[in-house]
Amino acid sequence: METFDALVIDSALDARMRLKQAMSSVAAFKSGAQYGKLNEALMRLESSPVPIGVIFISFRFDTEETMKFISKAREITSSQDAAFILVKRSEDQQSTAVAASVLNDVDGLLFEPFSIDQLVEITILASRVKKERSTAREEGALKFLLTDVLGQIDQLAFLKSCDYETGPTLKKLKDSCAVFHTLTPESKLIYLNIVSDVFETAPLPKVEFQKKKYGGVSSRVAKRMEKKTLTQMGISTDKS
Repeated sequence: METFDALVIDSALDARMRLKQAMSSVAAFKSGAQYGKLNEALMRLESSPVPIGVIFISFRFDTEETMKFISKAREITSSQDAAFILVKRSEDQQSTAVAASVLNDVDGLLFEPFSIDQLVEITILASRVKKERSTAREEGALKFLLTDVLGQIDQLAFLKSCDYETGPTLKKLKDSCAVFHTLTPESKLIYLNIVSDVFETAPLPKVEFQKKKYGGVSSRVAKRMEKKTLTQMGISTDKS
C-alpha cells in the first residue's frame, strides 16, 4: 500500500486536531504535521527532505492567499507531486464556491465533518495526482533531450560537410544518447509515446550544409564565412 505524509493547515486548532484524528484511522497516512499559518507551512515544505503527498488547506484562509500558497508550493521539490485538498464546510457543497475552488488549481475537496471513506478517496486521488505529475515532468525532460539530440545531429552533419573537427560534438552526442539506455520500462513507454511526434515536428537545420567546394578566392571566402558561422555557434574551428 502506498503511504503519504500529509500537512494540515488551518488557523483553528480544534479543526486541525479533528482532521488529524480522522487521518489516524486511515493506514495510508503516515503522518500529519499541523500548521496554523500558510507561510509556516511553506517554510516547512522548503526545508523538508521528505515528499509530502497530501496538503489539506482550510476554507478559513483568504482564497487569494491560498492560491498563492499552492502556486509556490508546486515549485518546491517536496510538494511538487502533492495533492492540494481544500477543506470546506458541509453547507458549501452546493454553492458556486465548490466549482470556483476546482477551477483555481485545487486537486480535491473535503467537507466537514470528515468520514473515513472520504479520506480513503483522498489517498486514491493523491496516488493518481503523483503519477500524473511525475509522468508529465519525465515526458518534458525526454522531449527536451530528444530535441537536443536532433540539434546535435544537425551540427555534426554541418561540421562534416565543412571538413572540421567532429570529436567533441560526437562525444556529446554519444553521452546524450547513453541516457536512453538507462530508461526504466515505464520511461521507455513514455519515450515511445513521444518520439515520433518529436521527430515529425522537428525544425529544419538552422545551418545549410556545404553543397560543393570552390577553388581560388571563392574557396577562401567560403571558409571565412564557415568559420564565422561556427564561431557564432560556439564551435572550435581547429582542424583535426
